[in-house]
Amino acid sequence: MNAGFKIALAAWSVLLWSLFSLSAFADKRVALVLGNSAYAHVTKLSNPANDAHDLAETLRGLNFDVISATNADMRALDSALEEFERKSQGADVALFFFAGHGLQFKGQNYLLPIDANLEDEVSLRYNTLSIEKVRDALGAASGVKIMILDACRNNPLSDKLIVRSAGLTRAVELTRGLARLDRTEGMVVAYATQADQVAQDGSGRNSPFSSALIRRLKEPNLEIATLFRRVAQDVYEQTGGKQRPELSISLLQDFYLNTRDDDARFWRRIGANASESELHDFITKFPSSPFVNDAQNRIYVLEGVRREREEMNRQIAALEAERRRFQEVEAKRQAAEKRDQEQAEIDRLAIARQGQERLEAERRQAEALQAKKREQEELEKARQAAQILENERKEVERLAAEQLVKQRLAALKLEEDKKEAERLAAEAQERKRIDAERLATAERERIRQEVERLAAEKREQERLAAEKRAAEALAAERLSSQKPEADSLEKVRTRLAALEQEKRQQIEQDAAREKQDENCARETADFNRLSARKQKDGLEKLKAQVTCPGLAQSIDKILAELAPTEAKICADEGQTLNKIDKNDLAALKDFALKATCASARKSAAEQVVKLQATGGGLRR
Repeated sequence: MNAGFKIALAAWSVLLWSLFSLSAFADKRVALVLGNSAYAHVTKLSNPANDAHDLAETLRGLNFDVISATNADMRALDSALEEFERKSQGADVALFFFAGHGLQFKGQNYLLPIDANLEDEVSLRYNTLSIEKVRDALGAASGVKIMILDACRNNPLSDKLIVRSAGLTRAVELTRGLARLDRTEGMVVAYATQADQVAQDGSGRNSPFSSALIRRLKEPNLEIATLFRRVAQDVYEQTGGKQRPELSISLLQDFYLNTRDDDARFWRRIGANASESELHDFITKFPSSPFVNDAQNRIYVLEGVRREREEMNRQIAALEAERRRFQEVEAKRQAAEKRDQEQAEIDRLAIARQGQERLEAERRQAEALQAKKREQEELEKARQAAQILENERKEVERLAAEQLVKQRLAALKLEEDKKEAERLAAEAQERKRIDAERLATAERERIRQEVERLAAEKREQERLAAEKRAAEALAAERLSSQKPEADSLEKVRTRLAALEQEKRQQIEQDAAREKQDENCARETADFNRLSARKQKDGLEKLKAQVTCPGLAQSIDKILAELAPTEAKICADEGQTLNKIDKNDLAALKDFALKATCASARKSAAEQVVKLQATGGGLRR
């Protein structure tokens, strides 16, 4: 049997024994801890809420699943007890603790929620938590059942209930404190004081009983009977003999609530994934434990696994070093091959260039003459295009002049209307002049760039064609004698064709980009001019035909900013127009000239035309 199989077999043995050990020593512990202080209809208590909180923390440290509630009303008590009974199903330990007001009636014990207000015997049954319900909930556990009652405080409701019940029952059996429970088989019942006696609430954070209980629960390896005897002794001494707790225990074997330091608990805590150091620590601390052999077997397995892992890591490191060495050798070989190929390519291209250099000088001389001629032709085309633009500008000015004449005739020959027409015509003329100049400048620049681009493209095409022809001639010359040289020349031709295609694509992309930039420059200038003048109509018209990316959003933003301003201006000017006398021709004309709102200006102009047509109106 090889070493690896032995280690695997030992590992399975350890795992199976660990699972068995955990299942054998694990127990299910559930606790319900209640503490009521803030009573609404009876004396408030200082400590029960503190008692419940501190005891719950202590029980959690002892691996209890704790359900805790403080200052609970009747509904909260029933809800907590219902959850406790569900969780206690099949539990190894179930513990119930209550601190607060409690009373007995007809030999039965009752625990009071904070909203208890007892009127008679009926309200007692429906507004308190009976100990019998608690005992039924504890019965769901299959193991040890523990009930701890620190609920024998002095309770004024007891006197109230006995007085109100005196005339309703033949014998009122209501006394101080709690009654001793019967039928406690398999249970541990601890009372804060003797039956029919009242327990003290205490002057510190906890009651005397809860304080002693919490302190003794923290001592390990106390059998439960010993634990509660020590609690009783502590309470007796603290109260000067005034309070003596009682214990009712019906168990057939010893039981420990706190076994924190024994070997089984330590073994369960370190678990199946314990490290070598934890296992060595266990053997040192508990050398006579029955788990020592198991711990030693697990140490043996862990040591074997560690050694195998170290050996595997060494082998992996060696393989990795060999792989890196091979990669370095392969890289050097590939680099040498690449250098040889590049040198061969350089030599072949040098031979091809020698045949091209002679033709290059002649080509440059002819190209210079052709370039000069093409430049003169392009300049002539540019001059003609500029003349066309100038003619178009003059036509625009002529149309503007005609429009100005029409506006003057529409003003009915009045001096005020004549001034307005001149102002509007001047503004229109200035805008058209600026636009015409801008368009002419942009067109001249575009033509110049197009001329340069076409010249460069032509030169590049001729150069590539010459190189292609030279390469083809050289290839044809050497094809019959040197086949490898022909293959090289074919590669050169392919490469030249690819370069030519790439150059054409680049020229087309540059032309498209330049056209887009021209459009953006023109549209941006229009946008800036219209925005500065706050001309909403012009902005809306520009938006409908804009092509520059992102400019439509900027137009929307300006229109959104102008909308409330324009609405306010129109509203203000509308009010101003309404205040002008409808027969005051001069005031109406003056308003029509100065108004900025289109609707207000139009309304004033219509009134002026109407007055002038009828010959009416006040004159100044």
